[in-house]
Amino acid sequence: MALQWRHSSIPIRAFRAAALALMGMLAAGAAWGQAAGGGSPRIAVWENLQAATNSEGQTYLSDTSVALALSQRVTLSAGLPIYDVPGGAGLGDIYARLNVARPMPWATLGLQFTATAPTGNTSLGLSTGRFTGDFTGRLSRWLGPLHPFVAAGIANTVPDTLYYLRQYTSLGLVGHVEAGSGLWLTPTVSVGASGYDILPSGQQKIFSHGQNGATTGKGPAFLRAGETVGGADLARDDGVNAWAAWRPQQGLALELSYSHSARYALNTVAISLGYNLANLFGSSH
Repeated sequence: MALQWRHSSIPIRAFRAAALALMGMLAAGAAWGQAAGGGSPRIAVWENLQAATNSEGQTYLSDTSVALALSQRVTLSAGLPIYDVPGGAGLGDIYARLNVARPMPWATLGLQFTATAPTGNTSLGLSTGRFTGDFTGRLSRWLGPLHPFVAAGIANTVPDTLYYLRQYTSLGLVGHVEAGSGLWLTPTVSVGASGYDILPSGQQKIFSHGQNGATTGKGPAFLRAGETVGGADLARDDGVNAWAAWRPQQGLALELSYSHSARYALNTVAISLGYNLANLFGSSH
């Protein structure tokens, strides 16, 4: 499907400004990392391809990102997602992400902050037309081949995951929690399962991706209308995830996942392929 720019409320100059700002931030981060660490930061160029399907339709995602490992504990990245949804294909919100890892005697604490700029296609529901942010903390620990974790965060939009490409975009204050564990069967093969809960607060807006045939007036909010405004229950969700992953080499991952939304009675199967494009040109610097 050909990529179409059908953005009506955010001018192209806003996209250019966001892209330039992100490139400037990455350049500043690289300079900071070099000054702080005495050497060049490691660079990875990731391409993540994801396809998800359920009874309400299919969603495809191509997410290209550049990551700078400023140190062993700090990574700065920026990405450009492109979606293909039932109503067409379009650009999503460009994003920047900061990851900080802090090992502790009993666990590893990971902190992640993600910010997006409203560059996405609003007519397809791929953007709220607002800047969004998400702050998430994660605790994990290795227990032999087991890797249990618990994560909690606060945001003004419901986040996507590797297991669940949502068929809508939301705007409104939400808390989100997830707990589960991975299990490494071999050095390259792992499986895992988790449970999640989305806990909204206050007014919520739901923007359906490509409308998803939202004319029946039945089912979840993202099926009832292109845009829905309501209370906290509008964005509430909970369910379980399960996955199997194969990582034959560093910088390459293939994952098959299943997600069940209890709130929407929706079963989603997804497959994703992540690859460090820097591998095409040798090791990253």
